[in-house]
Amino acid sequence: MYKLNRFLAAACLAIALAGAAAYGALASPGCSLPPAATAPKGHAVDGDEAKRIAVKNVPGSKISDIVKFDFDKAKGYYVVQIYYLAGNYEVTVNAADGAVVYISRPT
Repeated sequence: MYKLNRFLAAACLAIALAGAAAYGALASPGCSLPPAATAPKGHAVDGDEAKRIAVKNVPGSKISDIVKFDFDKAKGYYVVQIYYLAGNYEVTVNAADGAVVYISRPT
C-alpha cells in the first residue's frame, strides 16, 4: 500500500510539473495576445477593464459569462463574446478609450 501511495504521489507531481511547463510555453513572450491585465502598448484600456465594460453593456451578465476574448491588433479593439440567457452577445471595445464600438444582440 505504501508503494502505491508513493507511486500515485510521484505521478501526480509529474503531471502537475508537465502542466506548469506547458502553461509556461503558452504564456511565452511570443504569444500573439497580450495578457489580460496589461494594456496593449499605446492603449489606455487593459483586458480586464475591457471585460468589465463589455459585461456592463449586457445587462445582468457577469464576467463568468464571457466565452471568448480576443484583441484585434490591426484595429486596436477588444472583442468580447458573452453567452447569457441562451444568447450570444459580441461586444467590441476600443482599447484606446474604452468606448463600445459595436454590440451584437441575439434575435
